[in-house]
Amino acid sequence: MSLISVAQITKPFGLDGRVRCKSLTSYPEERFKKGQKLYLCKGNEEPAMTVTVLGYFGSNPMLTLTLEEITSVEEAEKYRGYELKIEEAEAPLPENAYRIKDLLGCAIVSEEGKKLGTITDVLSYGPTDNFRVKREGGKDFFVPFVLDKFVLKVDIKKKEVTVRVVEGML
Repeated sequence: MSLISVAQITKPFGLDGRVRCKSLTSYPEERFKKGQKLYLCKGNEEPAMTVTVLGYFGSNPMLTLTLEEITSVEEAEKYRGYELKIEEAEAPLPENAYRIKDLLGCAIVSEEGKKLGTITDVLSYGPTDNFRVKREGGKDFFVPFVLDKFVLKVDIKKKEVTVRVVEGML
């Protein structure tokens, strides 16, 4: 079973067991719909329990979830810092959407085919995501993840991202 994280519990909310979460998905309406089964995990450990979503409110990335199996503030407190995960097969992505874990380690290649470095992080600050690229023998640089403008092609199978190099990028 391959699990992916969709949220991290930050603290209890109220006295009835609701939990405040940092969403780790761009699709909360799909991942947290009523009846959705999620796995409550501490880091990469085996799931501590399976929980059922009763509802959520808030706006990404901070959400408050009501989970059927957690009914008190004391119980919710026990799961502070835990992650809510879903089976990867149950979380399909639309076309031209990628999981961060699949982008990490991809080679960044120029239009001419020259390897420029390797993606080490995907930063989500501001209106667009940015790749942090480690360059061999040089300082890291950043590439805005804007399809067709800077990112020309993403090939997850080849672990390669082709980019348009603009002045000041490198």
